Amino acid sequence: MKKYFSLLIAVLMISAIICGCSQNTDQPSNGSNDEPVVFRMLYDVENTTLNYLASGKELEHAVACNMVDGLVEFDNHSNIVPAMAESWTTSDDGLVWTFKIRQGQKWYDNTGKEIADVTANDWVSGLKLVCDPKTDSGTYDQVKVIKGAEAYFNALAAGNEANFDDVGVKAIDTYTLEYTLERPTPYFLGGLAYACWLPVYGPLVDSLVTETGNDFGTSIDKIYSCGAFILTEWEPQVKQTFVKNTNNWDADRVYLDRIEKTYNAEAATLAPTMVLRDEIDFAKISNDILDDWKTNNINYLSKSREDAMWHYFYAFNFRPTYPDEYKPEDWMRCVMNSNFRHAIMSALDREFVVQSAVDQESYKSLIQHSITPAGSCYTDKGVDFADMPAFDGIDANFYNPDKANEYKAKAMEELSAKGVTFPVTMLISYQSGDKNYENECVIVKQQLEKALGTDFVKLELWAGPSENFLSETRSAGKYSFMRVRWGADYIDPQTWTDPFGGSTNAETGLEAGNTYNRWNLILDDELFRNNFTAISTNSIGNYADEFIASDDFKEVRAILEEYYALVDAGIQEGVDLTKRFENFAKAEALLINNALIVPCYIGPANYQATKLNIYEGAYAACGYTKLMYKGMHLQDHFISMEEYETNLKDWTDGKY
Repeated sequence: MKKYFSLLIAVLMISAIICGCSQNTDQPSNGSNDEPVVFRMLYDVENTTLNYLASGKELEHAVACNMVDGLVEFDNHSNIVPAMAESWTTSDDGLVWTFKIRQGQKWYDNTGKEIADVTANDWVSGLKLVCDPKTDSGTYDQVKVIKGAEAYFNALAAGNEANFDDVGVKAIDTYTLEYTLERPTPYFLGGLAYACWLPVYGPLVDSLVTETGNDFGTSIDKIYSCGAFILTEWEPQVKQTFVKNTNNWDADRVYLDRIEKTYNAEAATLAPTMVLRDEIDFAKISNDILDDWKTNNINYLSKSREDAMWHYFYAFNFRPTYPDEYKPEDWMRCVMNSNFRHAIMSALDREFVVQSAVDQESYKSLIQHSITPAGSCYTDKGVDFADMPAFDGIDANFYNPDKANEYKAKAMEELSAKGVTFPVTMLISYQSGDKNYENECVIVKQQLEKALGTDFVKLELWAGPSENFLSETRSAGKYSFMRVRWGADYIDPQTWTDPFGGSTNAETGLEAGNTYNRWNLILDDELFRNNFTAISTNSIGNYADEFIASDDFKEVRAILEEYYALVDAGIQEGVDLTKRFENFAKAEALLINNALIVPCYIGPANYQATKLNIYEGAYAACGYTKLMYKGMHLQDHFISMEEYETNLKDWTDGKY
């Protein structure tokens, strides 16, 4: 009997150990017999990778931030709070940051099997992967604040040997992580709530090294989870499934047991219908069906947050690659002409565009006069960046039909003398399937042609692909004038200079950065010539020397040289926030006053149907924070506008 009892105890102990090393991904997280809390939605654009340290796309960060936890995060009132780091200290000079990592956190594979402890070394492994040129990380620029990171990257990119021990990141012990910065960086702590600072399990990454890079994150079995959820399924163009991580340090604040995302290329059209059948719990409501929903489905309608993280602005393209039939050489002559750019800028009625395109009662609050959105960055004295003295009088650049036509007359005289044939073709590109985006472009076309006349400009709408839109349209240079957007990676005006930075491929000598407008090419004759003659989709390279010799080219170069000098001065000033902000403000004002960028509006509160109380969720005007599901309860009904307004008031009053 004793022998049998001893055997039974041994079996029970082994069972307990096995259960303790894995998670049941099918049962409710509260351990009860209740139905699991499942949030269901459709999506229509698939992830190209799960490698969150390589991708710079919000789409892929939306997966990462729910399955992997970083050192810090933001709460629902944008306060920085501990996450995987339970505490931290900073040296007096602001250069050394030391983080204490929570103990007891685990890495899990997609089956819920426990793999290993999360340790300080996982952040070292993460940074090493980001700093490897073979990773081709879309967020590498953010980590250059770490001492030695850029030197390490550049050495490897040049084919030289480099020692990662020289980079300013170290695991002091199993649960103590230390970063050393190149210079004091005011935004560093909040900036850690971003994909490039997430940990990876080093042994997994090391096992996936290839000759050309690393297979980390290329499939569901080549990535681990340590966040609020475990990614249990990823079948491209089929589904994504997340299951609550019951061992997570913050599991008590994870109220969803499962998130089920189903792929459908027609999600934008199908999702509203499926909401009405209660088959899914979320849908975006586009403007083309909004009136019908306001009449027939009003109890399903609520809104998202207004989102100062995203600024939608208009950019001119300085390296057009579209076909010769649209005369890209004439566009280049025009876009370098100050009067031409000012004519377009002064003719664009931003209030009308925003009011018509986003259907917002409070549309005026969305419109911006700076690139860094109002209310997103403040000095240590409480001054809003958008109120800095450099922006005094900036509004004189915006909508004014009389001034637009004065600029038009000057531009036509100057450009006709250079051989430009009017009207000049302007391609305005948009993403196929995005009804709101398309509608906005239609409005811009109609409005500019009415204000300036079709004798000056002929606007053509170019429907880019629904998949890979950025790489095949904006990055490829298939536009003349385009609504683009940038989202803050951290809370500081420096992040709003990132769209306009430039870099070149060391091997080919071709431009590899600044896919917004490519004006950085103008800074160097040889760089400009090489990049234009490399264009195979048209013959604009034949005109490169003509462009370089023009006075307009030299004028734009002088503006850009001053811009980048001001940006660099802002970056170097890491202590005095007022001086730092002044430099960045002067840089932005320089672009706007010279009609190189047209600020427009921040992300509006779009209509949607959802069962989630969005004001319970984490929020910050930067990074991936607003993409996290932790903290939100799934209601048994769709949130109405009345309930939305109540939730907004309760959030404003600090009730949650």
